[in-house]
Amino acid sequence: MTLKHLKPIAENETEPNITSFARSTFSEWKDAVTKGLKGAPYDKLLVRTNLDGITLDSIFTEENQAVEQTAPSVVRTGRRHGQAEHEHWHIGQVYQCASPASFAAQVKKDLAVGLTEIQLVLEQSSAAGVDVSDQTADVGVSIQTVSDMAEALPAELFNLPIRLYCQSAGIAAASLLHAVCLMHQREPGELAGGLGFSPLSQLAATGTVPCDETALFDETAVLIRWAEEVTPRLRVILIDGTVYQAGGSSASMELACCLSEAAAYLAALSERGISLNAAAGQMVFQLSVGGDFFEDIAKQRALRLLFAGLVKSLGGEVPDDIVIRARTSRFYASVDEPLINTLRGITATMSGALGGARSVHTAPFDESWFGGGAFAQRIARNTQVVLQQECKLGDVADPCGGSYYVEYLTDAIAEAAWRRVGQIDKEGGIVAALKNEYVQAAIAETWNTQQSALNRRKRKMIGVNDFVAFDAADNAYEKVPARDAARAKVDGSVRQSHSIGLSLDDDNVIAVAVNALQSGAIFSEVNHAVKQGEPVKVSPIPKRRLTYAYEQLRRRVRIFAETSLEPCTVGLLRLGTLRQSKPRTDFSRSFFNAAGFRIIESAACDEVSALVDAAVSMTAHVFVLCSTDEAYAESAVLLATELKKKSNAELVLAGRPGALESALRDAGMKHFIYLGSDHYELLSQLVHRICGEGAADENGGVHE
Repeated sequence: MTLKHLKPIAENETEPNITSFARSTFSEWKDAVTKGLKGAPYDKLLVRTNLDGITLDSIFTEENQAVEQTAPSVVRTGRRHGQAEHEHWHIGQVYQCASPASFAAQVKKDLAVGLTEIQLVLEQSSAAGVDVSDQTADVGVSIQTVSDMAEALPAELFNLPIRLYCQSAGIAAASLLHAVCLMHQREPGELAGGLGFSPLSQLAATGTVPCDETALFDETAVLIRWAEEVTPRLRVILIDGTVYQAGGSSASMELACCLSEAAAYLAALSERGISLNAAAGQMVFQLSVGGDFFEDIAKQRALRLLFAGLVKSLGGEVPDDIVIRARTSRFYASVDEPLINTLRGITATMSGALGGARSVHTAPFDESWFGGGAFAQRIARNTQVVLQQECKLGDVADPCGGSYYVEYLTDAIAEAAWRRVGQIDKEGGIVAALKNEYVQAAIAETWNTQQSALNRRKRKMIGVNDFVAFDAADNAYEKVPARDAARAKVDGSVRQSHSIGLSLDDDNVIAVAVNALQSGAIFSEVNHAVKQGEPVKVSPIPKRRLTYAYEQLRRRVRIFAETSLEPCTVGLLRLGTLRQSKPRTDFSRSFFNAAGFRIIESAACDEVSALVDAAVSMTAHVFVLCSTDEAYAESAVLLATELKKKSNAELVLAGRPGALESALRDAGMKHFIYLGSDHYELLSQLVHRICGEGAADENGGVHE
């Protein structure tokens, strides 16, 4: 139908609007959908339960929104009061540059192509006081002196938001920033962004902080007073939810840990004379995105609701500016097919932007093993630029507002997270819950659930356990280029000559530290001088990747092929006609491609003897019989018996064996593949048999 066929509106008629149409109820929608399924079960196909036990239907109407929305809209959306209508989120990147000069050069280069904020990760071994003279730099920029920081952050960069990641080295990092402002003759009040002081998140991630709890919160109070007086646009505290998600946590557990950290800070700072609103205004939350598009949007909205409720319940006012940073998750990243990570990064970045994140970090596709090459960094940055400048995602104040599904999911995640907060509170708070390993156990449980779903292919990941290219493990990106490992050079004699006396009870402790740095003291000395008491230690939350176990299988298969000059081969035996064998042949090809096996196929054949002869000529390590249940009833046992006489290969049946199972096992066919079978377990067994020891994942998916 074209426009000319549309009936014009008569002069005495009113133009139809949304109120002209009758509202359909959930039952009416469901009846219509059920009719279209033609007998297939609605609940099985279109209803699922997520990791938090939240039931997710495929139809959402006004009836699903049972919770009345009383919170101010700014709380859900993250758009702060006074924010310009088209003010976009900030685009930041973490660079694999160890030297300050390399870092500054990279930032200046990228400012011209989309970068809008500086993310500076301070090298943690330097902060810890490790001898830097003859070691390769770890992750982060190696900074020890005021000159190093001035080189990394030249004066012309001070107009941008600067987000440091200093973990527990708060006073040392603040003093460096303050000192470099003085060196550049810039006012510290010009600084905007965040200090990235995250000792509680560091405790969860690394298992330790280099001081006791009292000193930790004392340092936090000192930093907040300094920030309020000297750098009012620089937020001090970073609460990093990605630490928990990296171990495999659900959305509600990630939020619960963040809120429990926030509650610990608020309570401790209140005891130290910091008001609730002042403490809350110094917090920045960092959340992971990339697991589930709508869940990641709802997770950000839920965090704002919960944090506002937490502050209000403690006697404070609802914050009007809750800052969330979004970071695409490493947990779902793939090494063998890294370019697929780019696609995952697009949807993850979109969920961060649509959820109202103040800044977004899109990880480069090669981050999991290299950290970010130049090409991968460019693609990651341009992903955000395109979504901002071409797709205009930042131009809408609340793009998901009013969506029944997103609003339902927001409230459901918030409710689940609040229950978790209560459980952590019963354990004595976040530090106690980490010490007694309640948090670690809860995260391990959801990790196992996710791994099991992937192993049984109830959860599909493209390029990991489904739609895997045969040569995926031979990608050109696995060869890791040398990292810029130059460290900041420190004169050992100068380092030994400084003994700094710093006290957290001194109101001028940061001024004293600044003077020490200006006199030649170094970052690690200042950090050590301010730490007091015995370090807090817990079991760290492992860094995991969901794809790691499958990658280990493919890596083992590849090594076997390289050393034995013989590829691991699976032969698909097509019993019966093409029509009979094709569905299970396609299923089997996808099943075994995931381990990197070479797949060969016989022609479709009705004769058992001819199919056995074809199999022998294939010289495969595994044979898979593919046909219908009716064909199996007639010929499967005979074929398995005859084939076992001529081959030592493993025999697999594509489908459920049913009543034939005992006879097939007696004939030598002991493996059966079907929807819901343990995909990874069978592949692991076969790879172990063919390739020998080391086939299976040996460390539970832990991958730094």
